[in-house]
Amino acid sequence: MMSNKLIFSLFLLSLFFNTVYSQQNPPIIYEISCALDVNKRVIEGREVIQLTNNSSSPVEKLYLNLFMNAFRDTRSTFFKEVILSGLKNRFKLEDAGWVDILSIKVGGHDLKKDMVFLCPDDGNTNDRTLALISLPLPIMPKMTISIEVEFSTKIPKFIKGSGYLENFFLVSNWYPKLCPLEEKGGEWFWNFHQLHFQPYFYSNFASYRVEINVPRNYKVGATGIKLWEKKIGRKKIARFSADNHSDFVWIASPSLLEYQEKFSPGKEAGLRDFRKFRVLADSDELREKVDIFLFLRPESKVYKDRYLNAVKNALKYYEFIFSRYPYPVITVVDLPSYADIDDYFYPNLIACDHPLFTPMDSLILEKEILRGLSYQYWRGVLRTNEIEEPWLSGGISTYSTLFMLREIFEKPVLYKYFSFLPVPSIELFNIPCLGFYFSKIRYDEVDFLLFEYFKEEPFEPILKKVWEFGSCENYRINSKVEPALILLMLERIYGQKRVLGFLRKFFREFAFKNASSDDFLNMMEKEIDVHARRIFEYFLFNSEPVDFRVVSVTNQKINQEGMFLSSIIIEKIGDLVLSLEVEIHFEGGEKVMEKWNGEGNWKRYAYIGNNKIEKVIIDPYQKFIMDSNRFNNSFLTKKNYLSLSKAFALFCILLGEFLHNLSFFI
Repeated sequence: MMSNKLIFSLFLLSLFFNTVYSQQNPPIIYEISCALDVNKRVIEGREVIQLTNNSSSPVEKLYLNLFMNAFRDTRSTFFKEVILSGLKNRFKLEDAGWVDILSIKVGGHDLKKDMVFLCPDDGNTNDRTLALISLPLPIMPKMTISIEVEFSTKIPKFIKGSGYLENFFLVSNWYPKLCPLEEKGGEWFWNFHQLHFQPYFYSNFASYRVEINVPRNYKVGATGIKLWEKKIGRKKIARFSADNHSDFVWIASPSLLEYQEKFSPGKEAGLRDFRKFRVLADSDELREKVDIFLFLRPESKVYKDRYLNAVKNALKYYEFIFSRYPYPVITVVDLPSYADIDDYFYPNLIACDHPLFTPMDSLILEKEILRGLSYQYWRGVLRTNEIEEPWLSGGISTYSTLFMLREIFEKPVLYKYFSFLPVPSIELFNIPCLGFYFSKIRYDEVDFLLFEYFKEEPFEPILKKVWEFGSCENYRINSKVEPALILLMLERIYGQKRVLGFLRKFFREFAFKNASSDDFLNMMEKEIDVHARRIFEYFLFNSEPVDFRVVSVTNQKINQEGMFLSSIIIEKIGDLVLSLEVEIHFEGGEKVMEKWNGEGNWKRYAYIGNNKIEKVIIDPYQKFIMDSNRFNNSFLTKKNYLSLSKAFALFCILLGEFLHNLSFFI
């Protein structure tokens, strides 16, 4: 049981962080008490929702999300989209999950009989994930009401980031939950949607006071601070408090090992760290303590120090680059290796899914921690509409994870692992005479992102609702991979400092506030420039790929003195306006660097001199990494082996992708 001193310290830290980020008191407070029946895998719960109407208009209706009903049967919108996506449906009736509202009262009036289910997204009347409640009296502005709900939740077998696996439970969005009530252009409205196959959740920030009743031998971890824990007979009751979160997630299992450690990023940061990030670092923000709670499976005990070091490194560098971690605690959970969290976000909780054998130099575990913490920043602290604009949080999170991997670690080594198992004596295949060493082959995340982006056709605009993408792969590429690649491209064009400074400013400006695509673009124009905004807007709204290519190179002799008229024509496919360098090499070693402003569809350069053009390279520094075909970016008038090296590089990427995909079946 936690000491009173620790609880008081965490409470003061929570107040301090709320002050720093100028958070307002959330208009919604959930007071929940629940009991877990581990045999039936059912949660019996009671919640009191305190809702304050902060709008300027009366509220006459309530909209509730009942996300667990997505797993009730195969008629739900979720499962229909599973089938349409072409994925194999392994659903069994005994694995189903649901949430039933037993009663819902406001001011003593039972409103359950008037509850109706809605299907605004796809018209599926069999879907039960969105409910409408009509109130007997409207909630006037600044008025607060209490909504009393009794509910029963059947926990499904682990699916889409929530459920049970044997005696392990991880539950998210498990209770009746109010849809977001928000304002836009002076008008207040309920923002409601069903649960789709790409299950992004969009909710108001709220405060949670939750009591969880589990068997005596179970360990419990959750979003927020554990205020107390006590054992009564064969039961254990734990109470948690969490403020400014979009959900309350908890885990329970009798087999987990629990560890706790305090960490102070300011004290742990060394002189090298301050020098490395002196431009962006704010040393005054690195002094607060964070309590790390780690829950491990017994078979993962060997990874304890590696987990803790990864969390500490991630916290330290995220605070250096972006801002202080906004909560006094963070919980890390080691999931069963066969759990599929499907890139899920859990407020104030990082869930790691990794193979049982996870070599140090593969960085699988470290990447999971970095990605989990990036979600805490860009999906937890920023409130973005992940249903209508999934790219905003997904893309920035992917870019942040990639940046931190590059800054903290070397590239992961994959040369001696197959499905994360060591391949004996692989170094014997090194061929020094050809300058080729297996032991120097390393995994480059950017190469894999580029490969995944260009292999997916047809291209689609980034800005789409989650259910509008043509396939699951299109959704993943457009909401995560492509936005991250655009930020990488801007980093190469404008410099790392400007891009990170922009993201830092964007995070601080919209911490615990609503952030939209327009907010992102407006700040990009202000902090970088209008051209950066236009580049991002092109990919945000267009599906046409962009290709710069060398069309022709000619060298025409014009007199007997050996003078040549040399000319090149370069072409652009696509409407993007982007300035790029063109490097032109002449015989004798002369080199000319031209700069094309990208206006129009083609450009011609002509030269008169004694030397012929030997080589032309568009974008020699490879700033525009979104070019759909880099093989036509150069032209050689003489034969050499450059094309062979390009083909070999592509072969390495394809081979790496093949082994990466094959590992999922082994």
